This record gives sequence, C-alpha cells and structure tokens, in this order.
Amino acid sequence: RKKKRSLHEATARKGRKTKNTSAKRNKKNTPHIDGIYLGDKVKVFGQVGFVTGFTGKMVYVQNIHGQYIQN
Repeated sequence: RKKKRSLHEATARKGRKTKNTSAKRNKKNTPHIDGIYLGDKVKVFGQVGFVTGFTGKMVYVQNIHGQYIQN
C-alpha cells in the first residue's frame, strides 16, 4: 500500500475515531502566520529577537544568544 495509514503516522490525521470523510490533514510545519515568517527580526518587550516557531496564534522569539524572550 502506498497511502499512509493514520494509525502509523507520527501525528494522526483528523477523524481517527470517526470517519475521515473530509480527508483533513494536520499541519506538520507552519512557515508563517498573519504575515510573520520564520526567521523574521522582531522587537518584543523592548528586546530584539528572531521568530523561531509558532503554536496556534503564539510566536516563539529568541534573542541573539539563543534565549527565549518572554513576559
């Protein structure tokens, strides 16, 4: 079989318990959200850093020394 089965995927598809009628897939990687891209230089809480990741609508920002900038 060539098609990936949801039981064997690392991140299961939507509809494991119910029928997967829409064939919806989970997002595996997110390169941008609302015009903010990975690697963009941003200023947060008065500090300059770079976007390193996303979770939903939140953004991970690291400074030049590799430490996360948080409130």
